[in-house]
Amino acid sequence: MKYFLFDIGSSTIKFYLYQDSILTMLGSQSFNFKEGFEVGLSKTNTVLLMNYFLKMIQDHSLNNKNTKLYATGLFRDIAEKENFIENFYEQTGLFFNIISHDLETFYLEKAWIGRSTYRDSVLVINIGGKTTELILMKDGKSSEKHKLEMGVGSIIQELPEINQEYSQVNLNDVIQKVEERLPNLSFDANVAIYTGGELNYMRLAEYELSKNSFFDDSEHPQMITFEKYCESNKRIFDKVTLSNLQSLMPENPTWMNGARSCSALAQAICGRYGIKYIIPSDTNLMNGICSQEFRSVTVCGSFRQYSEKINVLIKQLQKSGITVISPRSIIPVDIVGGFVLFHGEKVENGRTWPIERKHLLAIDQSDAVVICDFDGYVGRSTSCEIGYAIARGKKVVFLDGSNSHDFDFPCEKGLLNII
Repeated sequence: MKYFLFDIGSSTIKFYLYQDSILTMLGSQSFNFKEGFEVGLSKTNTVLLMNYFLKMIQDHSLNNKNTKLYATGLFRDIAEKENFIENFYEQTGLFFNIISHDLETFYLEKAWIGRSTYRDSVLVINIGGKTTELILMKDGKSSEKHKLEMGVGSIIQELPEINQEYSQVNLNDVIQKVEERLPNLSFDANVAIYTGGELNYMRLAEYELSKNSFFDDSEHPQMITFEKYCESNKRIFDKVTLSNLQSLMPENPTWMNGARSCSALAQAICGRYGIKYIIPSDTNLMNGICSQEFRSVTVCGSFRQYSEKINVLIKQLQKSGITVISPRSIIPVDIVGGFVLFHGEKVENGRTWPIERKHLLAIDQSDAVVICDFDGYVGRSTSCEIGYAIARGKKVVFLDGSNSHDFDFPCEKGLLNII
């Protein structure tokens, strides 16, 4: 199955193709979604966002069977979020999926777990428009996570002169401002993975990169010492014009508007926490999404009619690392009034509602609700569960989707890596 994936940040939309377990970036476009956001996403930016996706739908035949959106940053703070998502769905037919900060961090972890044989501590730095994530990886696993309430947009908003042709803000002054806001943390790492298109940027801007001597990974072939990184940043601030930077990325020149502030923020973090070597990376949360789409799900469907198919699905989900919160057991033991009972479940006084209530409460704990609409069939109990999920603001994913005309609400169809 071919999927089009979109990473929608506070200032950039990145567009990917995911097919045959291969993730390929097709393009990116910069937006100033932060402008006027004090009163929510402005009408101008809302129109720009809609028009961008309407054009992409026309150019690439996007629909909610082959497209998945992941919005982060300031989109989490949109007022009347449900109305925005519904309006977006009415205009485009796509589900505008705003993921929580916890889920974003999980995806960043998944992007790195098991990627290399390097077992010493490494600090993963992910700088966004509004926030920054620091994840300490040790023995290939996440051991510590921190969220900083500052990003590229924060610096540009506070110091707009940074984006004059030649920066009118001294690099050291920016670093001092950032360091004053950094928390007192201690990491036992001298290597940092700096994610989010930084490998491409450092190559274009001619940073003094050398071969990665810490681990062998074709996607992370190079590194730079902290001293050389500081020297290159000073050159970008003092000797390279903004026009020069923008000319390096003609397909999306405004991406470079965040280059100076992002580099200064990264330099301040690395200097404060004792990082000696930086490995630039183009890896981001999309790599984690393609590795494992959800942390946990609740599976809904007609267990009476399709128990074998649902059992196969649950095993596939579990094999991919996804926790199935409900049903807890996939071994049916009885049917009471058309309601399938699994191992460990009991009906008292002929009432099945307590069991159904536990299933509904599992939805609250899940990242998504998976609807097993085999042959386009959705029964009464499943319809109730869909309604509950919608009311709780949960992401609903139909496996089949052929019955979507009966459920016309913001949802997705199909799961990554699950047949």
